[in-house]
Amino acid sequence: PPGGVPKIPLLRRGSPAGEVPPAGAGDAVLGVALADAAAGADVEVQVDNIAEVAASAAIDAGAKIKSAASGKAVTASTASDVVYAIALEAAAAANDVIKVKLGYAGVISG
Repeated sequence: PPGGVPKIPLLRRGSPAGEVPPAGAGDAVLGVALADAAAGADVEVQVDNIAEVAASAAIDAGAKIKSAASGKAVTASTASDVVYAIALEAAAAANDVIKVKLGYAGVISG
């Protein structure tokens, strides 16, 4: 991936095919990097089950999660937000690492 990928970011499908850069705000999430990876190196990506992610702000346990900037997690709050996980733990502040249940897909409804 361009610039490399640190452990724990949310990843998106990149271009060219096969690249998985950190997800940006609102991107559809492919999974979570399980280890640091240098640019162009392979990285193992977790796509389901329970994973650890870094928060971009405070998150309540049980909140539906979407991608924020730099591959971090944030609470989904609007009807068009693409949800990829449920927070199993609370994050008190940005950069807290919390457990989430991956594989939840959908959008927030009214």
